[in-house]
Amino acid sequence: MTVTDPRFQPSLVEQFVDEGRVQGKAEGRAEGKAEGKADAVLLFLTTREIPVAPDAEARIRSCDDLDVLDELIRRATMAPDVDALFDGLDV
Repeated sequence: MTVTDPRFQPSLVEQFVDEGRVQGKAEGRAEGKAEGKADAVLLFLTTREIPVAPDAEARIRSCDDLDVLDELIRRATMAPDVDALFDGLDV
């Protein structure tokens, strides 16, 4: 049974709000993943006692590309210094 009475139809505003809510949740999850991966990079570096200058930390934290962050995590486990971490990457 299809309801055709406009009083029982979701309004356009409600539809936009719902779409915005869904999009906001997805963006929030992606931002959370990026923050967690950036934290992992920094944790590996500090655990290995590799100095991280404020500008390098800012570069890592500003990255929102999850694939690049995965590569930074891999490199942080072996890189001799922070400069080697960024070699060939657009971060």
